[in-house]
Amino acid sequence: MTLRSFLAAEFDARTRQWLERAWREVRQVGGSVRWVRPEGLHATLAFFGDVTREQVAALTEGIRTGAAGRGPIPVRVGGLGGFPQATRARVVWVGVEDPSGRLAELQVRLTERFSALGFAADERGFHPHVTLGRAKAAPVSIAPHREALAAAGVEATEGMIERVVLFQSTLEPDGARYTPLTIVNLE
Repeated sequence: MTLRSFLAAEFDARTRQWLERAWREVRQVGGSVRWVRPEGLHATLAFFGDVTREQVAALTEGIRTGAAGRGPIPVRVGGLGGFPQATRARVVWVGVEDPSGRLAELQVRLTERFSALGFAADERGFHPHVTLGRAKAAPVSIAPHREALAAAGVEATEGMIERVVLFQSTLEPDGARYTPLTIVNLE
């Protein structure tokens, strides 16, 4: 049996509240977007796809050693964007700025450990963000969503990444459900 899995960075409580507020505001605009569940708001560090239980154990060890002694990571969260572009977005996201460079350093350090286990790094590179939703069919423009955030006074915020979590992702008709497999606090 395999588990569809990924590694995520999770934020402090205040930043999660900010993300949920931003999520609510952009969701009210509507559009042909499947919005993520608010409890699923995170920044993905690595996607593994289907892994075995044995690989989960090896990934867990790599996460624990790679994150050891890192401490919470300061970030700035804000700015609505879209992949591949804001006018034709398939993914609607909030940006995560890493002024200290520590988040990128952690991601590289973990990726090196995962590569040693046979997991390839994402060829697109690391662009920290929090996915709020995905276009259902045709790409969407995020301009109305940006306007909604501005009208609601939702501006960027300073926050902290406090832990990394290895999640199992189960695809269901109403969206993915995430189950934590390993939680490592950044201390």
